[in-house]
Amino acid sequence: MDIKKHLDNIQANLSIEQINQIKHTISQKMIDDKCEYFPGETLDISVLPMLITQSEWDEIKKSSEQISAVLEKTIDLIYQEAEVKNFFNFDENQQNLLIPKYKKRPLRHVHFARFDGFLVNGQFKLLEFNSDMAMGINRSDRINQYYLEEAISKQWLSQDQIINPNDLLNEVEKTFQQIKTHLGIENPVISCVHGPFDKERLNTVADYNISYMRRFLEAKGWQTRADSWKDFTYDGHQLKSIDGQIIDIIYRCDLATSILKSPLVDIEPAYSAYRDGNVYMANPPQSGIGSYKIIAALWRDEAFRKLLTPDEIQSIDKYIPWTDWSNKQEITYQGQNHNLPKWALANKDILVFKPIHSFGGRDVILGRDTEVNQWEKTVAELTKESGWLIQEYIEIPTIESIDQVDGNLVKGQLFSNINPWVIDGKVKGLYTRISKSRVINVTTGGGVAASLIIKDLKA
Repeated sequence: MDIKKHLDNIQANLSIEQINQIKHTISQKMIDDKCEYFPGETLDISVLPMLITQSEWDEIKKSSEQISAVLEKTIDLIYQEAEVKNFFNFDENQQNLLIPKYKKRPLRHVHFARFDGFLVNGQFKLLEFNSDMAMGINRSDRINQYYLEEAISKQWLSQDQIINPNDLLNEVEKTFQQIKTHLGIENPVISCVHGPFDKERLNTVADYNISYMRRFLEAKGWQTRADSWKDFTYDGHQLKSIDGQIIDIIYRCDLATSILKSPLVDIEPAYSAYRDGNVYMANPPQSGIGSYKIIAALWRDEAFRKLLTPDEIQSIDKYIPWTDWSNKQEITYQGQNHNLPKWALANKDILVFKPIHSFGGRDVILGRDTEVNQWEKTVAELTKESGWLIQEYIEIPTIESIDQVDGNLVKGQLFSNINPWVIDGKVKGLYTRISKSRVINVTTGGGVAASLIIKDLKA
């Protein structure tokens, strides 16, 4: 039986009431589990899951793990090679906060990351690397779990047909076990640290993620607490909380952009302890380098490529779309040299402009969604600006959807991207985001779908 067609047939015959009931049941479970996005509010959850074949799953793991290794090496090179560090044009304050010197190298620069990519005709293309902090792991686990509970209870699916790839919370706990062994501390204290963020709603998201992670870890026997950066003191040997408790591990739930805006006096105790090797951070500050979109341009830079192996270069060329600075006059694309402004005007539909310092899909300009006159203005402006990248457009796949229009059910398509969770360099789960827009992000109105692996299409 073709499971995809089987699900389509079942759900095409659902009524509006049945669809609303399914969504409500899953959302209520998320709320009851205190795993919602905002208080009493979850993301829109698709009734149709993202179904991935075993060969596609293998491709996602292979591509993501190879690029994860390149990212880890890149951060090492930033510390070792001045030219690589200078590529980012960081000022002194940014260098001190984003690339802090350390006496002891951490086990990894990036413990937890969520990559963004598109699965097109069996090949996975990676566009961005959310390696700064690990928010949303709990939701990824629970969306899959609660969707499967509904699908199995309604006999849409059976356990022998589907693999749930997500067991992310337990994988995070394994990382902390490794850090505990590395530190040689019998009962380390984990402090979950964040913010404040620019927007109060983001602070709420962080609070919910931290609370959920703390409940999970404490149920496993860990000592946890929640602190702000300004709550710490450091005497050169021990990092202590405001109430005098010694902190061994910081679980960082704060964006690098937020840290950059924090008063230096607030963050200096924790940073000094990290630099001295007297507190462990997961993720450490330098992990945020991967979230800077400029890294895709660095990987295409010929001088940088001399520091990579042929296999690493091959991985980049296969899995990362062509990317370069928008203000370069001459570029090389697919082995051909071009004048960038003229070439960009002639190839509108295959190009995207992205700001270097932005997240959440903000300010991304897709050539194919832009009128010719506006594209001409965009090219004229952004090919003179230093804060933008130009990138090859990757065809965005779609997922089947069932929606309500004027009280009627309408079957359609939503754009989708697949987000592999990479923990300690290995893919340990998936998160699928969906949207009516080609720019897919939950902060701009997108939704989510369960991400499931098909054991055998003809099972």
